[in-house]
Formats: sequence, structure tokens, C-alpha cells
Amino acid sequence: MPFPIWTALTDQFPSLAASALAFAPGSSDTLYAGTGKFSSSSFSGRAIGILKTTDGGASFQLIGENDFRDLNIRKLVTHTIIGGPDPIEMVLAGTLLNDAR
Repeated sequence: MPFPIWTALTDQFPSLAASALAFAPGSSDTLYAGTGKFSSSSFSGRAIGILKTTDGGASFQLIGENDFRDLNIRKLVTHTIIGGPDPIEMVLAGTLLNDAR
């Protein structure tokens, strides 16, 4: 294929500003995308939470929208805790308050 064909998969979300990315440990199909702006542009999108895909980017769901609304996500770190019957997947988010009101 000489030219890639792109398909919009996240246009239904209120913001497309991706500020941080992290793959889940051991799974290249699971990706977390933090939202928020880190530029002086007034056209950047606002922070709405974390977009998550578990199917390699074929679909996304918004998670943490109540916890991370208006908090620009600067860094995402993923970790899996093993020790019990089921592994626990954790996502840690470093944030900044969006002060542009």
C-alpha cells in the first residue's frame, strides 16, 4: 500500500489532546493516553481523563473522567502486581491543574 489510510477512532471524545502515553506491561495491545494540553496554544484540548485501548487501538474507552477532569496528565506509569490469584494492573498518573479558566 503506497499511502496509509487513516480512520478516526476518537473523534467522539470531547478532547483529542494527548499529553502522555504508556503501554501496559506485557501487552502491546493495551495503551493508555492521558489527556490535557502542554502548550501555550489556546486551541489545545482540555483534560478529560485517560483514553484506554485493549485491542491495539481499534477502539478506545474513556476512564477516570471524574477523577482527572481539568487535570492535565503529564506522565503515565503502568505496573502489574503479581502475588495473588489474579495480577493487578495499576496506572499511576502525574497531573497538573489546568489553570486556564
